[in-house]
Amino acid sequence: MNNYKKTITILDTDPVNIEILKKIMMTAEDVDIQPYFFKTAQAFYDYLQLNDIPDLCLINATFNSDANCFGVCAYLKKNKITADMPIIFIIDNFDEQVICSIYECGAADYIKMPYNNTEMLMRIKTQLKLKYSLEQLKTKNRELEQINEKYKYELQLAHNVQKNLMLNTKIDSQYYNVDYIYKPYFNIGGDYIDVIKLNNELTAFIIGDIAGHGPATSLKIALLKSFIVTHIYFHNSPSEFLKNMNTFLLENYKKIEFNYLTFFVGFYNHKTKLLYYCSTAQPAPIYFNAKNNTIKELPVFGTPLGLFDITDFNEYQISINPDDKIIIYTDGMLNIFSDVPITFDLLKNKLITNDLIKKSVSSLKAEFYKFIVSKNDNSEFFDDDISILFIEFR
Repeated sequence: MNNYKKTITILDTDPVNIEILKKIMMTAEDVDIQPYFFKTAQAFYDYLQLNDIPDLCLINATFNSDANCFGVCAYLKKNKITADMPIIFIIDNFDEQVICSIYECGAADYIKMPYNNTEMLMRIKTQLKLKYSLEQLKTKNRELEQINEKYKYELQLAHNVQKNLMLNTKIDSQYYNVDYIYKPYFNIGGDYIDVIKLNNELTAFIIGDIAGHGPATSLKIALLKSFIVTHIYFHNSPSEFLKNMNTFLLENYKKIEFNYLTFFVGFYNHKTKLLYYCSTAQPAPIYFNAKNNTIKELPVFGTPLGLFDITDFNEYQISINPDDKIIIYTDGMLNIFSDVPITFDLLKNKLITNDLIKKSVSSLKAEFYKFIVSKNDNSEFFDDDISILFIEFR
């Protein structure tokens, strides 16, 4: 408790009692008390309008000049300006109803007459210390709120930057339509989705997941993006690209805290209608063959990137028909807590129902999002990043 003079206001109409209280206040050794006495509530209210809020207020329970003592206390506690000012009542007997009224109107304590000087000063000092502690706590809370607002602002900036590092709009081209869902765990996340036109024939479809969440992981995504855009154009094979990326991760990410990266990359040639793809521990994409009207999981096999010096990646190839669709997603959707786990069979049944799989990618996106929210106890706050890429070929 700091040592500046403590202002104590006292509402009392008994002249004898006022003199006793003055003398007691003067005996305080380790706190400098400046008492102010008021015989009417109006005089006290006028004082409050012109002066700083007192550190403490004493009210005699017999005070009833122009306002009821409990009414005065209740008024002070309802007023935002005086609500934190501790109030101690002075009583002349232990009437149970009076004690109840004291606490009901918001007072902090009471002192019984005749006074014990030591007890009175200790009770006053206790309330002053509590008030000081409350003020310190509120100051710290304000500081934390300011830091939190700054942090939220910086997180939003990071979110906007990360959003511009990856796919952030649906694509409607003469070769394919693409839409997506991207819901980071904490405004910024460790998932990466993108569609990159490599040349006049090839387009790359990409989805990845760096283990972890938050600002640190988002910076790793930025570094990953930098590598992708400076290297992927020089590769005609997804397996060779992944080999190059794995070497990059082993050489550069070992200097920072990094667990691993799961990754799917597909190179689609719109002239040959062939899709070449590789996956490193990503969930198997869902493939709809419009010609055969079948839904299946695409075969995938691979070890996460950044763990071992891998020299070969399994590369797969499929022929694409008009109206075929592929749904690629990270494991965040599978990690949604639900009584019924999200599996391929569950997703397949969802896609078959009402021929959802035959609808536009935008309709697929909307229905898929409703579905995963329903599985997440109807909450849009997920425990992991949710990323899904919807592709319809023409």
